[in-house]
Amino acid sequence: MRCTLTILTAQFRLYTFILNNIPRKGKIMGYTNYYTQNEEIAQEKWDNILKEYRYIQKVMKDVITDVSESKDEIAFNGVGNDSHETFILTRKFPEGKDPFHFCKTKFKPYDIAVWHMLTFVYWQHGTPPAKDPFSIGRDGWEYE
Repeated sequence: MRCTLTILTAQFRLYTFILNNIPRKGKIMGYTNYYTQNEEIAQEKWDNILKEYRYIQKVMKDVITDVSESKDEIAFNGVGNDSHETFILTRKFPEGKDPFHFCKTKFKPYDIAVWHMLTFVYWQHGTPPAKDPFSIGRDGWEYE
């Protein structure tokens, strides 16, 4: 576990360095992560997702703040001035609601936690037998 913690910390530092030091073309309107949840996440998979979220909370305790309201929800934002839009993921998807979601992070440090959780959920829940139950995407970067 210590090795994984070290790797994630190194990835976060590299990500922060890239955001702060690589010149970008044009105006930055805000960085957005997209996800589509087409069905409820099975309890066993959700338990694994929650374990990963608890790990991310521990590793990034100075970067994210938890605002979850139930055991069937993961919700967090950045800390202080490094907050923007709250990332929210629910296990039970309400019928009749739009399955498409997004979270604008505006290149703030908690973006890596959002993307990590989305990729983790995708690998836990997104491998489709017939249809894609969970899909993810994010804005592209254009460098000089």
